[in-house]
Amino acid sequence: MLYGFNGKLLRVNLSTGEIRNEAIPDDILKKYLGGAGVALHFLLKELDRGIDPLGEKNKLVFSLGPGAGVKAPGMDMHMVLSKSPLTGGVGESQTPGWWGPRLKKAGWDMIIIEGRAMYPSFLVIDDDRVELRGADYLWGKDTHTVQKILEKELGKDFSIAQIGPAGENLVRFASIVCDLIFINNRMGMGAVMGSKNLKAIAVRGTKDVPVADEKTLEEIYHYFEDNFLTNPLNFLTTQEGIASAVPSSNQDGLFSVRNAQTSFLPGGEIYSVGSFSGGGSLESVPCFSCPARCKKKVVGNNKIEGHYGAPSMESIVDFGFTLDLIDPDFIFQLHEFSRKYGFDTTSSGVTLGFLAECFEKGLISKEETRGIEISFGKKEGILPLLEDMVKGKGWGNEVGKGVKYLSSILGKETIPFALEVKGKEIPLHEPRVKQMLGLGYAISPSGPDTFVVEHDTDFDENAPQLFLDNIQALGLLERLPAPSLEAKKVRMFYYLNQVFSFMDALGLCIFAFAPCRFLPFSLISPLIQAITGWEMSLFRLMKIGETRIQLERLFNLQEGIEKKEDWLPERFFEPVKSGPRRGLRINPRDLKEAIELFYSFAGWNIDDGFPERGKLEELALTDYL
Repeated sequence: MLYGFNGKLLRVNLSTGEIRNEAIPDDILKKYLGGAGVALHFLLKELDRGIDPLGEKNKLVFSLGPGAGVKAPGMDMHMVLSKSPLTGGVGESQTPGWWGPRLKKAGWDMIIIEGRAMYPSFLVIDDDRVELRGADYLWGKDTHTVQKILEKELGKDFSIAQIGPAGENLVRFASIVCDLIFINNRMGMGAVMGSKNLKAIAVRGTKDVPVADEKTLEEIYHYFEDNFLTNPLNFLTTQEGIASAVPSSNQDGLFSVRNAQTSFLPGGEIYSVGSFSGGGSLESVPCFSCPARCKKKVVGNNKIEGHYGAPSMESIVDFGFTLDLIDPDFIFQLHEFSRKYGFDTTSSGVTLGFLAECFEKGLISKEETRGIEISFGKKEGILPLLEDMVKGKGWGNEVGKGVKYLSSILGKETIPFALEVKGKEIPLHEPRVKQMLGLGYAISPSGPDTFVVEHDTDFDENAPQLFLDNIQALGLLERLPAPSLEAKKVRMFYYLNQVFSFMDALGLCIFAFAPCRFLPFSLISPLIQAITGWEMSLFRLMKIGETRIQLERLFNLQEGIEKKEDWLPERFFEPVKSGPRRGLRINPRDLKEAIELFYSFAGWNIDDGFPERGKLEELALTDYL
């Protein structure tokens, strides 16, 4: 008997309307423990090389790890994978919430969406009953409107994953919005969904997910519930949300500002949690089974719609810091706009910052952008341009293709400050300060991401001893300076990158687990073993993390993404212009040496970046060649 899984995938061919129930081979589930690894298995086996990411032959995979739908802390994530229209390589986006657990409780571990519907459609999954319905009456509507229509039509016990107009109009960084607050944000998975004429997937699940050892699982759950607030980061996020760290991080110069010209925003301390309440109150939004309740919403602020939750750290930094804006009400408006119309704040914010610098340098004019100008420190032009973007209209249609595309049409003078790697916009956690994170931005197969690794400042001379104690389980025994790419730092990255990769692979939320949150490594393996009944160890979990990275690397190489794209923009080789980190830069020679050392650790050929045969044999991945 399977525990933690149903052993079933739902295959939906939108071109033919065929819906099939297929078994997932037990050996594949056991090898990858579900989640991203199983999704990558199907994509590598089934996708033709060189296909158009927005074409009929691409596939969109929704996948679940072992803990979705189970009473377990921090395991409510679901992941969406496909060939990304933003990068042309592997695309993966994750979010917690309720949608994934309800899919598992409906009896499914995965959905594979194929083909393209002739007309706008949406999918209804009600336990074993699955139906495609017409969505003409939903197409073109914003996410809140669609949520209300479907809740009235189906009932409020359905979770709804949907695209907004940005996805319909194929913005390359369109997101998938789940129950309005939980977002599959990055890599353009919403555009893939839109290219298939699929507006939404509504799910209700009423079944219990069987677990192998309910007693141990309950013990771990209650241990977390009773003690997680003793962890300083869990305490802070439970009280005030993840955005609570914005003011202190700004004071320490940890965010890129003005398109990464500097790393300090004067007046940025205004972006405290209280500045967004508008006289209202902050309330928690729970995930399916996690006691931590990190997500927040604002109640009683009459300046906002209030449907989409409080601004995340990303929304605040992506818009406020990159554009040098001091205006919490406007940032809240942009945050809600991104959820209402369904697009990624990081890609859109960085794209706007890039345009502002192009205007600043005289490399683009209002005549070229049909009268719209974007400037640092000014609100004018931002919402009109984003409105055009989500409609696929005018210059907004060009903006919706991202920084790499815009740089290609605006000229080589823009390349040094085009903040992208592999076509994916770089998050605004400053890599000149956190140089291990910068290495992750450069080499990650799925492109630069905030969560490619735990950040350097959590293990430097000022970090809490608790975090250092936690990583001793990995053999990491000393504090290392954040702005460093020495060999010891590359080793630290290599191990911590695998940790974050196995969390991504299995749907574990980093805001619940070590190294920096409450549940230690010593309990992660017993937790997963209690769910699945399969013998587990930290070694095995690390190998699952490594396997995910290698599979994504193979995917990219097959799609022509070469070694030369493992690099950073020239902007980060320039010194920070002002603030507490003034003068700090990444030395390109140090970055080159760090990348080559990482290749050696990872078993990637130094000449072409291809995984060596020994590494593929070790991880049993030669079938994917």
